[in-house]
Amino acid sequence: MRSRTLVPSSIRSALLTAAPLALVLGAVAARAELPRVVVVLDETVDGKKAATTSAEVALTTSLNKDGYRVISGEMADKLRKAQAVSMALSGSIPDVLSSLDADVVILGQVETTKIGSIAEAGLVGYRAAAIAKLVRIDTAQIAEGFSVEGSGRDFTDAGGAQKAARAAGEELAKAVKLAVSTLAKKPKTIDLVIHGLPDRAQVDNLKAALAKERGVQSVTVRQSGKGISKIELTTSSDTEAFASQLDKAGLPIEVVQTAAASILARYDVKRGVKLGAVVLPPTVKLAARGKWAEGVLPELVEAELINLAYFDVVESGGDVALAIEALPAGKDGVALTVTARDVGSKDKLFVASGTGELADLPALVSQVMRKLDDGFLPAVARGKGKRANTALARAAAAGRDKSAPAKLPVAELKIEALQIESLFPAKLGHYQDSPVGKIALAHGDPKGAPAVDVSVSVYVPRFMQLKSEVVVGTLEAGERREVPLKVTLDNATLFATEENTPTQAEVVVEYTVAGGKLQNRRVVPLVVYGRRAIDWSENTPIAAFVTPQEETARTFARGAVVANDGSLPEPVLQAIAMFQAMGQAQLKYVKDPVLPARSGALDTVQFARETLQTRAGDCDDLSVLFATLLESVGVETAFLLVPGHVLVGVNAGVPPDALDRVTLDPARVVVKDGKAFVPVETTMVGKPFREAWAQGAATVARVAGKAGADGLTVVETRRGWASYPPAALPRTAGLAVPKPDAKAAGAVEEARLVAAARDAAKTEQETRLAAAVAKDPAGAEAGSYATLLARQGKLDAARAVLKAALDKKPGSVVLTNNLANVDVLGGDVASAVGRYRGILEQAGPRKGDVLTNLGIAYSQAGDAQKAVEAFDAALAEGASSAYLATGFDRNPDVKAAVAVEVPKTRAADEAKLTVAEAELKAVLAKALEQRKKKAQGEKKPPSVEADRFANPLPSGARRGDDPQSRLRTAELLRWM
Repeated sequence: MRSRTLVPSSIRSALLTAAPLALVLGAVAARAELPRVVVVLDETVDGKKAATTSAEVALTTSLNKDGYRVISGEMADKLRKAQAVSMALSGSIPDVLSSLDADVVILGQVETTKIGSIAEAGLVGYRAAAIAKLVRIDTAQIAEGFSVEGSGRDFTDAGGAQKAARAAGEELAKAVKLAVSTLAKKPKTIDLVIHGLPDRAQVDNLKAALAKERGVQSVTVRQSGKGISKIELTTSSDTEAFASQLDKAGLPIEVVQTAAASILARYDVKRGVKLGAVVLPPTVKLAARGKWAEGVLPELVEAELINLAYFDVVESGGDVALAIEALPAGKDGVALTVTARDVGSKDKLFVASGTGELADLPALVSQVMRKLDDGFLPAVARGKGKRANTALARAAAAGRDKSAPAKLPVAELKIEALQIESLFPAKLGHYQDSPVGKIALAHGDPKGAPAVDVSVSVYVPRFMQLKSEVVVGTLEAGERREVPLKVTLDNATLFATEENTPTQAEVVVEYTVAGGKLQNRRVVPLVVYGRRAIDWSENTPIAAFVTPQEETARTFARGAVVANDGSLPEPVLQAIAMFQAMGQAQLKYVKDPVLPARSGALDTVQFARETLQTRAGDCDDLSVLFATLLESVGVETAFLLVPGHVLVGVNAGVPPDALDRVTLDPARVVVKDGKAFVPVETTMVGKPFREAWAQGAATVARVAGKAGADGLTVVETRRGWASYPPAALPRTAGLAVPKPDAKAAGAVEEARLVAAARDAAKTEQETRLAAAVAKDPAGAEAGSYATLLARQGKLDAARAVLKAALDKKPGSVVLTNNLANVDVLGGDVASAVGRYRGILEQAGPRKGDVLTNLGIAYSQAGDAQKAVEAFDAALAEGASSAYLATGFDRNPDVKAAVAVEVPKTRAADEAKLTVAEAELKAVLAKALEQRKKKAQGEKKPPSVEADRFANPLPSGARRGDDPQSRLRTAELLRWM
């Protein structure tokens, strides 16, 4: 066990005001009057098991009414399975009682029998006889026996039996309450067995100290010698309460195990030393980004001092002063030094130091304080001269003690490693499914008894309403196990945190060995960062700041949306609308006082509603706002991270090889996993979208070809949500935010200018390609020229170019594929299927593309089964363009048999699909499921023969005559 006599004021306040620990502490004081009770009554009616537990309900109701804490459920079930009632009534006590988390157990039987009836009144009478025993958990003894009766009448047998049983239960409650009140006044005898006491003098000193403890009436040494001492105590406290009292008493013993009426402890000279420690204000010489460390370092050090047996934190005076110094070490590192000095003489007693990352400051504090724990007492012992300070003199004596800890006759669990990360409010959703740390437990005795009922609980004062508990189960002899630790945090408190706040997590390991309870307690310092904090050492958490369902952002976005005339893909048009609306609302770029983004690990990012309210932000703030607005209207986004800066990528909604719908310059987009993102420089808010796009492309171009943190990192928002869901911000009423005016923002005019620039480039390209094809109809430019014409809807012109080229190059896979694509767009699906089949065997590495086109053709014709087979075959060839273009995701599992997966698509996105595209997605999903099933047993994809698609005349009506549908089909087809 591990606890403290005095803890730092701020930490002590947090612990005492926290509901869970307050209940525990209060229970110690009140336990004698209002014990924790487990009730198990076996009830029968006329010799058969009762349908309802009327007596038990009546008993527990009465106890609850008077403030007793009645514990049921698993504990009662455990006793029933152990046949505890029959054993107790026969005078035996089942072993299972020792593991119960209660003070007393009431075990008994209630037999209800019919005693007659009054025919004239139609009443039946029953009598219930209850026999029960009160068992004390701390002594495993039967403290009292009861025998009571109750009677009842009713118009039915069931009603009469229930009334009689309830009456017996109420009488039993009266007897139990009287017995408990008497029991509380009786002194308890506890055996304290201590291993390792070095001599009789220490035994006598300990006896004298124990006699002064609160509630102790007598102390008798029953055994002393051979390293084992047995002391018998008479006290008004029960075993658990007295063990807790001993652990805080400052005596040179460590409580290890509690069992019925006995406590097992070991001699520990360190625990007999009590030094008052004053933690001085720290000296922090870090850059602006690390200025926050000055406010948290003292409390982080104080939290670690709770784990050191010989230190108590005091506000002033004391025996030892601890000076803290934090200096820069490398780019984002910290060199931390803790110097212990004699308060009286100012002599330096010991220095502990270490280096680490600023973002992991609590772990660095733990590292340095472990060095202090290891070296402080030996250093004091090596000090010259005698110590005038009595406490330091005892510390010096303890430092000279070289005796090893006594080996106990009970197996213990050792905490070999314990780590809990500091907490970021924005990662609240992540913490619901992912651990915040881990603990490594090791069974210390390879031949000892197993540790059973092992559990680990975590509690962070103020930021958790209840402790989180992990049931570990059993650790066998010599076993080591690593256990992940999770927490359930309080949303409101977490998001009310403005500044980085030092705190601590209390980790408690509880288990039972050979019928006795053991506990290991450790305090871990940590920081709960302010609600806007982000750690850029892992980029994905930026997704958590994108909150598309937050009402403020949604309202603004809905007001900025404009109707699409088809000149631009929907995502690009809405990106223009949102960016122009941000400018119209007079949002301003305000430079971060410290370098933003990846120039350092820790940074702050505003949520969208905060930026809308303040109407100002730096690059990350404006990027989060822009991404939030777009995601709230169903437009997919990504964060484009470059050194020291953040951009937003807008998924253009077209495949990378169909970018002519957006731009003819591939350098103006970022391609990632089959998606084309338009890079937007959000700090240019107030400027036209065209300029922000141009600047974003230029920024990306500067890092092109560079690797790692010096290059470009693409963080897809929706993929980020898989690990870091949008932060669940508490509702805030009455935020003063701007209302967008789409007309005043000029979004439609800006979209027209973007489309006009694209069309001008397209005309220039068409002129150049036409001239090249005129010079050489079968040249390399013929396929590109025909593709450009087809995508503009000039199908006859495209067909003529391709046929002229095929006359000179018959059988060309490239030209035939593109001509088949033109057939699909023109509605001649039968001809298209024939052409695709004709080149399938010669397509080589482009076979997957041909199969994709074949699947689109069958889908257009309404032959879903043939389409599924074609897409299944395309996946087998590694082709997934149709999937990525329609919203499916790359499979993040690189070892997965299939490279794509069904996305977690929002309903708002699905609502924007055309009927034809929705049908295509359904076909693709079916083919994906089919491929996944096949891939489980395939070592390599099967060959795909043209005969597999022998039917060249698919059934069903033509699709795609609608210009917008035809345009979308042209984007999805694979051109060569």
